[in-house]
Amino acid sequence: MEKQETFELNNAPLLKEERFRAILEALPDTILIVSRQGVILDCIKSLPRDDILPAGIKAGSSLFVCFNQETNREIKAILAGSSRERDAMIKEFCLDPVRRLYVELRLIPIDSSQYMITLRNISLRRQAQDALKESESFYRTIFETTGAASVIFTLDTAIVDANRQFSQLSGYTNDELLQGMRLEEFFLPEDLTLIGEFGRRIKTQAGQEGSEYHEARFIDRQGQIKHCIVYASVVPGTDKGVASLVDITSRREYEEKIIYYSFYDSLTGLYNRRFFEEELKRLDTMRNYPLTMILGDVNGMKLHNDTFGHQAGDKLLIKMAETIKKGCREDEIVARVGGDEFAIILCNTGSREAEQFVKRLQSLIGAEEINGIQLSISFGWACKNKVADSLDEVYKQAENMMYKHKLYSYPNIRTDNLYSILEMLYDKFPGEKEQSEKVAGLAEMMGKAQGFTPQQLEDIRTVSLLHNIGKVTLSGIDLFKPESLDEIEWIELKRHPETGYRILSSNRKMGRLAEYILTHHENWDGSGYPGGLKGEEIPLPARIVRIADAYTAM
Repeated sequence: MEKQETFELNNAPLLKEERFRAILEALPDTILIVSRQGVILDCIKSLPRDDILPAGIKAGSSLFVCFNQETNREIKAILAGSSRERDAMIKEFCLDPVRRLYVELRLIPIDSSQYMITLRNISLRRQAQDALKESESFYRTIFETTGAASVIFTLDTAIVDANRQFSQLSGYTNDELLQGMRLEEFFLPEDLTLIGEFGRRIKTQAGQEGSEYHEARFIDRQGQIKHCIVYASVVPGTDKGVASLVDITSRREYEEKIIYYSFYDSLTGLYNRRFFEEELKRLDTMRNYPLTMILGDVNGMKLHNDTFGHQAGDKLLIKMAETIKKGCREDEIVARVGGDEFAIILCNTGSREAEQFVKRLQSLIGAEEINGIQLSISFGWACKNKVADSLDEVYKQAENMMYKHKLYSYPNIRTDNLYSILEMLYDKFPGEKEQSEKVAGLAEMMGKAQGFTPQQLEDIRTVSLLHNIGKVTLSGIDLFKPESLDEIEWIELKRHPETGYRILSSNRKMGRLAEYILTHHENWDGSGYPGGLKGEEIPLPARIVRIADAYTAM
Protein backbone atom coordinates (compact mmCIF):
# COMPACT_ATOMS: atom_id res chain seq x y z
CA MET A 1 0.00 0.00 0.00
CA GLU A 2 1.34 3.38 -0.90
CA LYS A 3 2.35 5.79 1.80
CA GLN A 4 -0.26 8.36 0.60
CA GLU A 5 -3.11 5.89 0.83
CA THR A 6 -1.92 4.78 4.31
CA PHE A 7 -1.87 8.43 5.39
CA GLU A 8 -5.41 9.06 4.13
CA LEU A 9 -6.75 5.98 5.92
CA ASN A 10 -5.10 6.90 9.23
CA ASN A 11 -6.30 10.52 8.99
CA ALA A 12 -9.72 9.97 7.36
CA PRO A 13 -11.78 11.76 10.03
CA LEU A 14 -9.51 14.77 9.93
CA LEU A 15 -9.52 14.93 6.13
CA LYS A 16 -13.28 14.57 6.05
CA GLU A 17 -13.62 17.50 8.46
CA GLU A 18 -11.26 19.63 6.36
CA ARG A 19 -13.24 18.89 3.17
CA PHE A 20 -16.47 19.68 4.96
CA ARG A 21 -14.96 22.90 6.23
CA ALA A 22 -13.85 23.81 2.69
CA ILE A 23 -17.38 23.25 1.38
CA LEU A 24 -18.86 25.40 4.14
CA GLU A 25 -16.37 28.18 3.47
CA ALA A 26 -17.34 28.16 -0.19
CA LEU A 27 -21.02 28.71 0.63
CA PRO A 28 -22.23 32.35 0.69
CA ASP A 29 -23.99 31.75 4.01
CA THR A 30 -23.70 32.52 7.71
CA ILE A 31 -24.09 29.19 9.54
CA LEU A 32 -25.24 28.90 13.16
CA ILE A 33 -26.19 26.15 15.58
CA VAL A 34 -29.04 27.32 17.80
CA SER A 35 -31.23 25.89 20.53
CA ARG A 36 -35.01 25.81 20.46
CA GLN A 37 -34.93 28.92 22.64
CA GLY A 38 -32.92 30.80 20.01
CA VAL A 39 -29.58 30.80 21.82
CA ILE A 40 -26.58 30.58 19.50
CA LEU A 41 -24.66 27.47 20.51
CA ASP A 42 -22.00 27.77 17.83
CA CYS A 43 -21.18 30.19 15.06
CA ILE A 44 -19.75 27.82 12.49
CA LYS A 45 -19.31 30.52 9.87
CA SER A 46 -19.87 34.24 9.73
CA LEU A 47 -19.18 36.21 6.55
CA PRO A 48 -16.85 39.20 6.81
CA ARG A 49 -18.61 42.59 6.72
CA ASP A 50 -21.93 40.72 6.98
CA ASP A 51 -24.97 43.00 7.06
CA ILE A 52 -27.06 40.24 8.66
CA LEU A 53 -25.35 39.56 12.01
CA PRO A 54 -24.42 42.42 14.35
CA ALA A 55 -20.70 42.91 15.04
CA GLY A 56 -19.32 40.74 17.85
CA ILE A 57 -21.99 38.06 17.64
CA LYS A 58 -20.75 34.81 19.23
CA ALA A 59 -21.81 31.63 20.97
CA GLY A 60 -24.11 32.33 23.87
CA SER A 61 -25.70 35.32 22.17
CA SER A 62 -29.39 35.37 21.31
CA LEU A 63 -30.36 34.82 17.74
CA PHE A 64 -33.12 37.38 18.20
CA VAL A 65 -30.72 40.33 18.50
CA CYS A 66 -30.11 39.93 14.77
CA PHE A 67 -33.65 40.67 13.63
CA ASN A 68 -36.51 43.06 14.14
CA GLN A 69 -39.52 42.31 16.33
CA GLU A 70 -41.80 41.14 13.54
CA THR A 71 -39.16 38.78 12.09
CA ASN A 72 -38.40 37.42 15.55
CA ARG A 73 -42.04 36.47 16.08
CA GLU A 74 -41.99 34.45 12.87
CA ILE A 75 -38.66 32.74 13.75
CA LYS A 76 -39.93 31.82 17.26
CA ALA A 77 -43.04 30.30 15.70
CA ILE A 78 -40.87 28.29 13.31
CA LEU A 79 -38.63 27.05 16.13
CA ALA A 80 -41.63 26.12 18.26
CA GLY A 81 -43.15 24.12 15.47
CA SER A 82 -39.99 22.55 14.08
CA SER A 83 -40.05 19.67 16.59
CA ARG A 84 -43.04 18.35 14.73
CA GLU A 85 -41.50 19.00 11.32
CA ARG A 86 -38.23 17.17 10.64
CA ASP A 87 -37.80 18.61 7.14
CA ALA A 88 -35.75 21.72 6.46
CA MET A 89 -37.71 24.96 6.36
CA ILE A 90 -36.96 27.97 4.14
CA LYS A 91 -38.25 31.49 4.78
CA GLU A 92 -37.42 34.94 3.43
CA PHE A 93 -37.41 38.03 5.64
CA CYS A 94 -36.97 41.75 5.06
CA LEU A 95 -34.53 43.03 7.65
CA ASP A 96 -34.46 46.68 6.55
CA PRO A 97 -37.03 48.04 4.07
CA VAL A 98 -35.16 51.32 3.70
CA ARG A 99 -31.90 49.64 2.68
CA ARG A 100 -33.91 46.89 1.00
CA LEU A 101 -32.00 44.26 2.99
CA TYR A 102 -33.39 40.74 2.61
CA VAL A 103 -32.29 37.41 4.12
CA GLU A 104 -33.14 33.83 3.33
CA LEU A 105 -33.34 31.65 6.47
CA ARG A 106 -33.01 27.87 6.25
CA LEU A 107 -33.76 25.93 9.46
CA ILE A 108 -32.54 22.33 9.53
CA PRO A 109 -33.32 20.21 12.65
CA ILE A 110 -30.25 18.39 14.01
CA ASP A 111 -32.03 16.75 16.94
CA SER A 112 -34.96 17.58 19.21
CA SER A 113 -33.17 20.52 20.82
CA GLN A 114 -30.66 21.82 18.27
CA TYR A 115 -30.98 23.33 14.81
CA MET A 116 -28.66 24.45 12.11
CA ILE A 117 -29.62 27.80 10.66
CA THR A 118 -28.14 29.19 7.44
CA LEU A 119 -28.60 32.83 6.66
CA ARG A 120 -28.01 34.02 3.10
CA ASN A 121 -28.06 37.64 2.06
CA ILE A 122 -30.44 37.71 -0.89
CA SER A 123 -30.74 41.48 -1.10
CA LEU A 124 -29.22 41.72 -4.58
CA ARG A 125 -31.46 38.96 -5.88
CA ARG A 126 -34.57 40.57 -4.38
CA GLN A 127 -33.54 43.96 -5.66
CA ALA A 128 -33.11 42.46 -9.13
CA GLN A 129 -36.54 40.81 -8.83
CA ASP A 130 -38.10 44.07 -7.66
CA ALA A 131 -36.42 45.93 -10.50
CA LEU A 132 -37.80 43.36 -12.94
CA LYS A 133 -41.28 43.76 -11.49
CA GLU A 134 -41.00 47.53 -11.72
CA SER A 135 -39.81 47.22 -15.30
CA GLU A 136 -42.67 44.87 -16.15
CA SER A 137 -45.14 47.24 -14.46
CA PHE A 138 -43.63 50.21 -16.31
CA TYR A 139 -43.87 48.57 -19.73
CA ARG A 140 -47.29 47.08 -18.95
CA THR A 141 -48.51 50.60 -18.12
CA ILE A 142 -47.11 51.88 -21.42
CA PHE A 143 -48.64 48.90 -23.25
CA GLU A 144 -52.06 49.53 -21.72
CA THR A 145 -52.17 53.32 -21.79
CA THR A 146 -50.67 53.99 -25.22
CA GLY A 147 -53.13 55.47 -27.71
CA ALA A 148 -52.46 52.62 -30.14
CA ALA A 149 -54.16 49.21 -30.21
CA SER A 150 -51.23 46.93 -29.42
CA VAL A 151 -50.85 43.16 -29.61
CA ILE A 152 -48.01 40.67 -29.08
CA PHE A 153 -47.99 37.63 -31.35
CA THR A 154 -45.97 34.53 -32.17
CA LEU A 155 -44.29 33.36 -35.36
CA ASP A 156 -47.60 32.12 -36.77
CA THR A 157 -49.39 35.37 -35.70
CA ALA A 158 -51.14 33.73 -32.71
CA ILE A 159 -52.06 36.47 -30.23
CA VAL A 160 -50.41 36.05 -26.84
CA ASP A 161 -51.24 39.46 -25.35
CA ALA A 162 -53.41 42.43 -26.26
CA ASN A 163 -54.16 45.75 -24.62
CA ARG A 164 -57.51 47.39 -23.92
CA GLN A 165 -57.37 49.52 -27.07
CA PHE A 166 -56.98 46.44 -29.26
CA SER A 167 -60.03 44.89 -27.59
CA GLN A 168 -62.00 48.05 -28.32
CA LEU A 169 -60.78 48.17 -31.93
CA SER A 170 -61.53 44.50 -32.60
CA GLY A 171 -64.71 44.17 -30.53
CA TYR A 172 -63.37 41.03 -28.78
CA THR A 173 -62.59 40.65 -25.07
CA ASN A 174 -59.00 39.96 -24.02
CA ASP A 175 -59.96 36.42 -22.99
CA GLU A 176 -61.43 35.75 -26.45
CA LEU A 177 -58.34 37.12 -28.17
CA LEU A 178 -56.02 34.85 -26.17
CA GLN A 179 -58.00 31.70 -26.98
CA GLY A 180 -56.13 30.91 -30.18
CA MET A 181 -57.11 33.94 -32.29
CA ARG A 182 -54.58 35.03 -34.90
CA LEU A 183 -53.66 38.54 -35.93
CA GLU A 184 -54.09 37.61 -39.60
CA GLU A 185 -57.81 36.93 -39.01
CA PHE A 186 -58.41 40.69 -38.69
CA PHE A 187 -57.25 41.82 -42.13
CA LEU A 188 -58.70 41.74 -45.64
CA PRO A 189 -57.25 39.00 -47.87
CA GLU A 190 -55.56 41.59 -50.11
CA ASP A 191 -53.67 42.97 -47.11
CA LEU A 192 -52.78 39.60 -45.57
CA THR A 193 -49.58 39.43 -47.59
CA LEU A 194 -48.22 42.32 -45.53
CA ILE A 195 -48.87 40.46 -42.27
CA GLY A 196 -47.56 37.19 -43.70
CA GLU A 197 -44.38 38.86 -44.94
CA PHE A 198 -43.71 40.27 -41.51
CA GLY A 199 -44.35 36.89 -39.88
CA ARG A 200 -41.77 35.32 -42.18
CA ARG A 201 -39.27 38.05 -41.34
CA ILE A 202 -39.75 37.35 -37.62
CA LYS A 203 -38.77 33.73 -38.25
CA THR A 204 -35.60 34.72 -40.09
CA GLN A 205 -34.70 37.67 -37.86
CA ALA A 206 -35.64 36.13 -34.48
CA GLY A 207 -33.68 37.85 -31.73
CA GLN A 208 -32.73 40.79 -33.99
CA GLU A 209 -34.07 44.31 -33.80
CA GLY A 210 -36.17 45.68 -36.64
CA SER A 211 -39.45 47.47 -37.32
CA GLU A 212 -41.68 48.54 -40.19
CA TYR A 213 -45.16 49.89 -40.85
CA HIS A 214 -47.91 49.43 -43.43
CA GLU A 215 -51.40 50.71 -44.06
CA ALA A 216 -53.97 47.92 -43.96
CA ARG A 217 -57.72 47.38 -43.70
CA PHE A 218 -58.79 45.93 -40.36
CA ILE A 219 -62.07 44.00 -39.91
CA ASP A 220 -63.72 44.17 -36.51
CA ARG A 221 -66.19 41.75 -34.91
CA GLN A 222 -69.16 43.44 -36.62
CA GLY A 223 -67.54 43.16 -40.05
CA GLN A 224 -66.82 46.88 -40.27
CA ILE A 225 -63.68 47.81 -42.19
CA LYS A 226 -61.32 50.25 -40.50
CA HIS A 227 -58.27 51.76 -42.13
CA CYS A 228 -55.23 51.36 -39.87
CA ILE A 229 -51.52 52.05 -39.91
CA VAL A 230 -49.84 48.90 -38.56
CA TYR A 231 -46.48 49.43 -36.87
CA ALA A 232 -44.75 46.09 -36.29
CA SER A 233 -41.41 45.08 -34.82
CA VAL A 234 -39.53 42.06 -33.53
CA VAL A 235 -39.22 41.80 -29.75
CA PRO A 236 -35.41 41.65 -29.29
CA GLY A 237 -34.15 38.34 -27.97
CA THR A 238 -37.43 36.52 -28.59
CA ASP A 239 -39.35 34.79 -31.36
CA LYS A 240 -42.30 37.16 -30.94
CA GLY A 241 -43.45 40.31 -32.61
CA VAL A 242 -45.41 43.34 -31.41
CA ALA A 243 -47.85 45.27 -33.58
CA SER A 244 -49.45 48.63 -32.82
CA LEU A 245 -52.46 49.70 -34.85
CA VAL A 246 -53.57 53.31 -35.25
CA ASP A 247 -57.13 53.74 -36.53
CA ILE A 248 -56.99 56.33 -39.34
CA THR A 249 -60.51 55.67 -40.69
CA SER A 250 -61.68 59.22 -39.98
CA ARG A 251 -58.58 60.66 -41.60
CA ARG A 252 -59.02 58.46 -44.67
CA GLU A 253 -62.67 59.46 -44.98
CA TYR A 254 -61.65 63.11 -44.71
CA GLU A 255 -58.95 62.62 -47.36
CA GLU A 256 -61.44 60.89 -49.65
CA LYS A 257 -63.84 63.81 -49.17
CA ILE A 258 -61.08 66.24 -50.09
CA ILE A 259 -60.30 64.21 -53.21
CA TYR A 260 -64.01 63.97 -54.05
CA TYR A 261 -64.64 67.70 -53.63
CA SER A 262 -61.54 68.53 -55.66
CA PHE A 263 -63.30 66.98 -58.69
CA TYR A 264 -67.03 67.12 -57.83
CA ASP A 265 -69.48 69.90 -57.11
CA SER A 266 -70.69 69.55 -53.51
CA LEU A 267 -74.25 70.74 -54.28
CA THR A 268 -75.21 68.85 -57.43
CA GLY A 269 -72.77 65.92 -57.41
CA LEU A 270 -71.69 66.77 -60.97
CA TYR A 271 -68.05 67.30 -61.91
CA ASN A 272 -66.72 70.76 -61.03
CA ARG A 273 -64.95 73.33 -63.21
CA ARG A 274 -61.49 72.06 -62.30
CA PHE A 275 -62.30 68.54 -63.45
CA PHE A 276 -64.05 69.88 -66.57
CA GLU A 277 -60.96 71.84 -67.61
CA GLU A 278 -58.59 68.93 -66.90
CA GLU A 279 -60.83 66.49 -68.78
CA LEU A 280 -61.14 68.90 -71.72
CA LYS A 281 -57.35 68.93 -72.04
CA ARG A 282 -57.19 65.13 -71.77
CA LEU A 283 -59.84 64.62 -74.46
CA ASP A 284 -58.23 67.15 -76.79
CA THR A 285 -56.86 64.55 -79.22
CA MET A 286 -57.53 63.94 -82.90
CA ARG A 287 -59.39 60.68 -82.29
CA ASN A 288 -62.07 62.67 -80.37
CA TYR A 289 -62.64 65.35 -83.08
CA PRO A 290 -65.07 66.95 -83.55
CA LEU A 291 -64.87 67.74 -79.81
CA THR A 292 -67.96 69.69 -78.77
CA MET A 293 -68.49 71.96 -75.78
CA ILE A 294 -72.05 72.76 -74.72
CA LEU A 295 -72.55 75.55 -72.17
CA GLY A 296 -75.81 76.28 -70.37
CA ASP A 297 -76.98 79.12 -68.13
CA VAL A 298 -80.11 78.62 -65.99
CA ASN A 299 -82.90 81.08 -66.73
CA GLY A 300 -84.75 82.77 -63.85
CA MET A 301 -82.20 81.88 -61.20
CA LYS A 302 -82.21 85.31 -59.59
CA LEU A 303 -86.00 85.49 -59.72
CA HIS A 304 -86.22 82.10 -58.03
CA ASN A 305 -83.74 83.10 -55.32
CA ASP A 306 -85.43 86.44 -54.71
CA THR A 307 -88.89 84.89 -54.58
CA PHE A 308 -88.38 81.64 -52.72
CA GLY A 309 -84.97 82.07 -51.09
CA HIS A 310 -81.55 80.60 -51.77
CA GLN A 311 -82.42 77.15 -50.44
CA ALA A 312 -85.13 76.92 -53.09
CA GLY A 313 -82.55 78.15 -55.62
CA ASP A 314 -80.25 75.29 -54.58
CA LYS A 315 -83.08 72.82 -55.14
CA LEU A 316 -83.61 74.27 -58.61
CA LEU A 317 -79.91 73.74 -59.43
CA ILE A 318 -80.04 70.17 -58.14
CA LYS A 319 -83.15 69.48 -60.22
CA MET A 320 -81.52 71.00 -63.29
CA ALA A 321 -78.36 68.93 -62.76
CA GLU A 322 -80.36 65.71 -62.41
CA THR A 323 -82.34 66.46 -65.60
CA ILE A 324 -79.23 67.30 -67.66
CA LYS A 325 -77.49 64.17 -66.38
CA LYS A 326 -80.54 62.12 -67.31
CA GLY A 327 -80.30 63.38 -70.90
CA CYS A 328 -76.62 62.40 -71.24
CA ARG A 329 -74.86 59.07 -71.63
CA GLU A 330 -72.75 57.69 -68.79
CA ASP A 331 -69.46 58.42 -70.58
CA GLU A 332 -70.33 62.04 -71.36
CA ILE A 333 -68.81 64.68 -69.09
CA VAL A 334 -71.38 66.90 -67.34
CA ALA A 335 -70.12 69.61 -64.99
CA ARG A 336 -71.29 72.60 -63.03
CA VAL A 337 -68.76 75.28 -63.98
CA GLY A 338 -70.31 78.30 -62.23
CA GLY A 339 -73.12 79.42 -59.93
CA ASP A 340 -75.90 78.66 -62.43
CA GLU A 341 -73.77 77.49 -65.37
CA PHE A 342 -73.39 73.93 -66.64
CA ALA A 343 -71.10 72.41 -69.29
CA ILE A 344 -71.13 69.20 -71.32
CA ILE A 345 -68.30 67.63 -73.36
CA LEU A 346 -69.26 65.44 -76.34
CA CYS A 347 -66.62 63.50 -78.25
CA ASN A 348 -66.94 62.78 -82.00
CA THR A 349 -69.97 65.06 -82.19
CA GLY A 350 -70.42 67.75 -84.88
CA SER A 351 -72.41 70.99 -84.70
CA ARG A 352 -75.58 69.54 -86.25
CA GLU A 353 -75.55 66.56 -83.90
CA ALA A 354 -74.94 68.92 -80.98
CA GLU A 355 -77.98 70.97 -82.02
CA GLN A 356 -80.18 67.87 -82.03
CA PHE A 357 -78.74 66.86 -78.68
CA VAL A 358 -79.61 70.27 -77.19
CA LYS A 359 -83.17 70.08 -78.55
CA ARG A 360 -83.71 66.72 -76.86
CA LEU A 361 -82.22 68.08 -73.65
CA GLN A 362 -84.43 71.21 -73.77
CA SER A 363 -87.47 68.99 -74.19
CA LEU A 364 -86.53 67.03 -71.04
CA ILE A 365 -85.84 70.19 -69.06
CA GLY A 366 -89.03 71.94 -70.19
CA ALA A 367 -91.11 69.04 -68.85
CA GLU A 368 -89.81 69.68 -65.31
CA GLU A 369 -90.88 72.37 -62.87
CA ILE A 370 -90.06 73.43 -59.33
CA ASN A 371 -92.17 75.62 -57.04
CA GLY A 372 -94.71 75.81 -59.85
CA ILE A 373 -92.19 77.36 -62.30
CA GLN A 374 -91.03 75.56 -65.44
CA LEU A 375 -87.32 74.78 -65.58
CA SER A 376 -85.52 76.75 -68.28
CA ILE A 377 -81.93 77.05 -69.48
CA SER A 378 -80.19 78.74 -72.40
CA PHE A 379 -77.60 76.64 -74.27
CA GLY A 380 -74.77 77.44 -76.62
CA TRP A 381 -72.26 75.14 -78.29
CA ALA A 382 -69.13 75.08 -80.44
CA CYS A 383 -66.85 72.38 -81.89
CA LYS A 384 -63.11 71.85 -82.14
CA ASN A 385 -62.50 70.17 -85.50
CA LYS A 386 -58.72 70.31 -85.85
CA VAL A 387 -55.57 70.54 -83.74
CA ALA A 388 -54.98 74.20 -84.61
CA ASP A 389 -58.31 75.26 -83.04
CA SER A 390 -57.89 76.84 -79.61
CA LEU A 391 -59.93 75.38 -76.77
CA ASP A 392 -60.27 78.85 -75.27
CA GLU A 393 -61.67 80.15 -78.56
CA VAL A 394 -64.09 77.25 -78.83
CA TYR A 395 -65.25 77.95 -75.27
CA LYS A 396 -65.83 81.62 -76.12
CA GLN A 397 -67.85 80.69 -79.21
CA ALA A 398 -70.08 78.40 -77.16
CA GLU A 399 -70.46 81.09 -74.50
CA ASN A 400 -71.38 83.78 -77.05
CA MET A 401 -74.05 81.53 -78.59
CA MET A 402 -75.43 80.80 -75.10
CA TYR A 403 -75.74 84.52 -74.26
CA LYS A 404 -77.31 85.22 -77.65
CA HIS A 405 -79.99 82.58 -77.04
CA LYS A 406 -80.52 83.96 -73.53
CA LEU A 407 -80.88 87.53 -74.84
CA TYR A 408 -83.61 86.63 -77.32
CA SER A 409 -85.57 84.04 -75.36
CA TYR A 410 -85.19 85.10 -71.74
CA PRO A 411 -87.44 88.23 -71.71
CA ASN A 412 -90.44 86.09 -72.58
CA ILE A 413 -89.37 83.46 -70.07
CA ARG A 414 -89.05 86.11 -67.37
CA THR A 415 -92.53 87.41 -68.04
CA ASP A 416 -93.94 83.89 -68.12
CA ASN A 417 -92.24 83.15 -64.80
CA LEU A 418 -93.63 86.39 -63.33
CA TYR A 419 -97.18 85.47 -64.23
CA SER A 420 -96.60 81.90 -63.02
CA ILE A 421 -95.71 83.37 -59.63
CA LEU A 422 -98.85 85.54 -59.78
CA GLU A 423 -100.99 82.45 -60.46
CA MET A 424 -99.32 80.75 -57.49
CA LEU A 425 -100.30 83.75 -55.34
CA TYR A 426 -103.95 83.49 -56.47
CA ASP A 427 -103.97 79.75 -55.76
CA LYS A 428 -102.49 80.32 -52.31
CA PHE A 429 -104.85 83.19 -51.37
CA PRO A 430 -108.10 82.75 -53.39
CA GLY A 431 -109.46 86.21 -52.54
CA GLU A 432 -106.30 87.98 -53.71
CA LYS A 433 -107.14 88.07 -57.44
CA GLU A 434 -110.53 89.73 -56.90
CA GLN A 435 -109.01 92.20 -54.43
CA SER A 436 -106.19 93.13 -56.85
CA GLU A 437 -108.63 93.69 -59.72
CA LYS A 438 -110.72 96.00 -57.51
CA VAL A 439 -107.58 97.96 -56.56
CA ALA A 440 -106.59 98.18 -60.25
CA GLY A 441 -110.00 99.54 -61.27
CA LEU A 442 -110.06 102.16 -58.53
CA ALA A 443 -106.42 103.18 -59.10
CA GLU A 444 -107.05 103.59 -62.82
CA MET A 445 -110.00 105.91 -62.11
CA MET A 446 -107.80 107.98 -59.76
CA GLY A 447 -105.08 108.11 -62.41
CA LYS A 448 -107.46 109.43 -65.02
CA ALA A 449 -108.57 112.09 -62.57
CA GLN A 450 -104.91 113.07 -62.18
CA GLY A 451 -104.52 113.35 -65.95
CA PHE A 452 -102.24 110.35 -66.42
CA THR A 453 -101.08 109.43 -69.93
CA PRO A 454 -102.15 106.06 -71.41
CA GLN A 455 -98.71 104.61 -70.54
CA GLN A 456 -98.99 105.87 -66.95
CA LEU A 457 -102.48 104.41 -66.68
CA GLU A 458 -101.18 101.04 -67.95
CA ASP A 459 -98.37 101.21 -65.39
CA ILE A 460 -100.72 102.04 -62.49
CA ARG A 461 -102.98 99.16 -63.46
CA THR A 462 -100.03 96.71 -63.68
CA VAL A 463 -98.69 97.85 -60.29
CA SER A 464 -102.16 97.40 -58.78
CA LEU A 465 -102.44 93.85 -60.11
CA LEU A 466 -98.91 92.98 -58.92
CA HIS A 467 -98.71 95.00 -55.68
CA ASN A 468 -99.11 91.95 -53.42
CA ILE A 469 -97.00 89.51 -55.47
CA GLY A 470 -94.48 89.35 -52.58
CA LYS A 471 -97.09 87.56 -50.47
CA VAL A 472 -96.39 84.41 -52.50
CA THR A 473 -93.61 83.54 -50.01
CA LEU A 474 -95.89 83.74 -46.96
CA SER A 475 -96.64 80.41 -45.31
CA GLY A 476 -99.20 79.45 -42.70
CA ILE A 477 -100.93 82.85 -42.66
CA ASP A 478 -104.64 83.28 -43.36
CA LEU A 479 -104.98 86.84 -44.63
CA PHE A 480 -108.76 86.69 -44.69
CA LYS A 481 -109.45 85.34 -41.20
CA PRO A 482 -111.84 87.48 -39.09
CA GLU A 483 -109.45 87.95 -36.14
CA SER A 484 -106.31 90.11 -36.26
CA LEU A 485 -102.88 88.74 -37.19
CA ASP A 486 -100.57 87.99 -34.28
CA GLU A 487 -97.19 89.72 -33.89
CA ILE A 488 -95.16 87.07 -35.72
CA GLU A 489 -97.63 86.89 -38.62
CA TRP A 490 -97.63 90.69 -38.85
CA ILE A 491 -93.79 90.84 -39.00
CA GLU A 492 -93.75 88.27 -41.82
CA LEU A 493 -96.53 90.05 -43.72
CA LYS A 494 -94.63 93.36 -43.62
CA ARG A 495 -91.81 91.78 -45.63
CA HIS A 496 -93.93 91.31 -48.77
CA PRO A 497 -93.22 94.76 -50.37
CA GLU A 498 -89.46 94.01 -50.33
CA THR A 499 -90.03 90.52 -51.74
CA GLY A 500 -92.25 91.96 -54.47
CA TYR A 501 -89.57 94.54 -55.26
CA ARG A 502 -86.94 91.81 -55.73
CA ILE A 503 -89.27 89.77 -57.95
CA LEU A 504 -90.01 92.68 -60.30
CA SER A 505 -86.39 93.89 -60.30
CA SER A 506 -85.33 90.64 -61.96
CA ASN A 507 -87.63 91.41 -64.93
CA ARG A 508 -86.26 93.94 -67.39
CA LYS A 509 -89.69 94.97 -68.63
CA MET A 510 -91.24 95.27 -65.16
CA GLY A 511 -88.14 96.49 -63.31
CA ARG A 512 -89.09 100.19 -63.64
CA LEU A 513 -92.29 99.46 -61.66
CA ALA A 514 -90.44 97.73 -58.78
CA GLU A 515 -90.08 100.96 -56.79
CA TYR A 516 -93.88 101.42 -56.69
CA ILE A 517 -94.28 97.85 -55.36
CA LEU A 518 -91.67 98.56 -52.67
CA THR A 519 -93.36 101.75 -51.44
CA HIS A 520 -97.06 100.93 -51.79
CA HIS A 521 -97.44 100.50 -48.00
CA GLU A 522 -95.78 103.79 -47.03
CA ASN A 523 -98.06 106.38 -45.34
CA TRP A 524 -98.19 110.15 -45.80
CA ASP A 525 -97.32 110.70 -42.13
CA GLY A 526 -94.32 108.34 -42.23
CA SER A 527 -95.99 105.53 -40.22
CA GLY A 528 -95.89 103.02 -43.07
CA TYR A 529 -93.34 100.35 -44.05
CA PRO A 530 -90.78 99.19 -45.01
CA GLY A 531 -88.85 102.51 -45.28
CA GLY A 532 -90.94 104.89 -43.17
CA LEU A 533 -91.17 107.37 -46.08
CA LYS A 534 -93.58 110.29 -45.81
CA GLY A 535 -95.17 112.96 -47.98
CA GLU A 536 -93.65 113.63 -51.39
CA GLU A 537 -90.92 111.03 -50.70
CA ILE A 538 -93.47 108.40 -51.70
CA PRO A 539 -93.88 108.06 -55.51
CA LEU A 540 -97.35 109.18 -56.71
CA PRO A 541 -98.32 105.79 -58.25
CA ALA A 542 -97.51 104.11 -54.91
CA ARG A 543 -99.68 106.62 -53.05
CA ILE A 544 -102.58 105.97 -55.40
CA VAL A 545 -102.28 102.18 -54.98
CA ARG A 546 -102.05 102.63 -51.18
CA ILE A 547 -105.31 104.62 -51.10
CA ALA A 548 -107.12 102.24 -53.49
CA ASP A 549 -105.91 99.20 -51.49
CA ALA A 550 -107.06 100.71 -48.19
CA TYR A 551 -110.44 101.73 -49.61
CA THR A 552 -111.23 98.29 -51.12
CA ALA A 553 -110.24 96.61 -47.84
CA MET A 554 -112.89 98.57 -45.87
